Amino acid sequence: MTNPSEENLKTRRKFKPGERKEDILRCLVDMLGTPKFTRVTTASLAENLAFSEAALYRHFENKEQIFILLIQKIEEAIFPQIMQIKESDNLDIEKVVLLVRFILKFADQSPGLCRVLIGDALVLESPKVIKQMSFLFDKIESILQEMLRAHYNHQHNPTPSLAAQSMANFLIGYLIGDIQRFVRSGFVRKPAHHLDQIVDLLLNS
Repeated sequence: MTNPSEENLKTRRKFKPGERKEDILRCLVDMLGTPKFTRVTTASLAENLAFSEAALYRHFENKEQIFILLIQKIEEAIFPQIMQIKESDNLDIEKVVLLVRFILKFADQSPGLCRVLIGDALVLESPKVIKQMSFLFDKIESILQEMLRAHYNHQHNPTPSLAAQSMANFLIGYLIGDIQRFVRSGFVRKPAHHLDQIVDLLLNS
């Protein structure tokens, strides 16, 4: 007679070579995208994937590796578009507006990733994971500063670097805050709630 665990093994999904890492990441994002979030463990992740923790550890040594790869995937998804905006023929301040709009649209379309972006999913994770996520926003802020500095130079601002640094810091705070409210609302309150006012502030700066 076949026992339930053996039957379960027979009905598990057949993975193609190299496919499991992507499936693990997709499952993690799906778990993070539920309104009632609970901290993801390797046990809960393996359970949702319908295989053992031992099988999970054949693809990742620990949860730190899973989150670092996920953050790298976020970078791969957003930075080509950000660089395209940066290198476009738009005015510098228009590039800033486009970048802010893009990040908020990305957040709106990726609820599970929002928990990673604002750090909710990284509580109690390793300092290396948190540093990797912080570095992503540092890069975005640096690009914003560069575009804003060019804008303020054209506006003959007496302190373009300081003005650019202050505005870039404000915009990063706005982005994180808006994404955080989206998450805390259970993904009901959409990002970009006050974007029109932010755009007006930028265009008149």
